[in-house]
Amino acid sequence: MATIFDILNTLNNNNNSYNYSCKRQGLVNTIDIIPSIDVTMTKDMILVETELAGISKDDIEIDIKNSILTIKGEKKKNSFQQKLQLQQSKIDQEFEEDDDDELKAKNSQPLSKKLENKSNKDKVFISDRSFGKFKRQLDLSKVLYQLDLSSIKTKFENGLLTISINKKVDYSDSLKILIK
Repeated sequence: MATIFDILNTLNNNNNSYNYSCKRQGLVNTIDIIPSIDVTMTKDMILVETELAGISKDDIEIDIKNSILTIKGEKKKNSFQQKLQLQQSKIDQEFEEDDDDELKAKNSQPLSKKLENKSNKDKVFISDRSFGKFKRQLDLSKVLYQLDLSSIKTKFENGLLTISINKKVDYSDSLKILIK
């Protein structure tokens, strides 16, 4: 029978096989975020908890294929953050254009008025949060025979995704074969 240590060892091996490099390095199909995960096996079930703070449940996909439980999705910037980022880039472009315009000629609006308008816009001073795609996999092949896949339940509350899979009531890790 597989132990929780077998599961965790397989989990670590699976997740280390992916290329988790940043998109900034120019790599395609990369994983930007590696969410934290806890796996607990009790006598009745296996419980998988994944921290996915700031992610909408509509942006999360869960599936089991070839004995691999996969949790994947994308953490998107909200519209306010996208608006701020767009405004900041426009302000930066306007300042660069203003420098060029001043050298060429004065346009209809005085520079002091332009600076006043720009100072009323929001600026982002610190942005430490991560956004992008995430993926975690858990190899269930060593314990799959114990699990009742029709009993899978999920719950997503306060940024914590909980997946519970009940164990079969009557299972055996061995099979006696009769010779005829």
